[in-house]
Amino acid sequence: MCVRILVAEKCGLRKGDIIVSINKNQPYKYTLQQINNLLKSEDDVWINLEVERNSLVLKFRFKLEDEL
Repeated sequence: MCVRILVAEKCGLRKGDIIVSINKNQPYKYTLQQINNLLKSEDDVWINLEVERNSLVLKFRFKLEDEL
């Protein structure tokens, strides 16, 4: 399992969450490659996500970091 995925899970994100915004931008403004690059960027980068889960919009903020 990817270390970055573990960080996302630790902050409360779950499989099936629908991304509503990434760093206050609507996700359709990003290509899949841009999202991958963002999530693979340097350590100490903060990511702000809003996701929809069970008809509720939830906000998450997490910092990318290597756990190794």
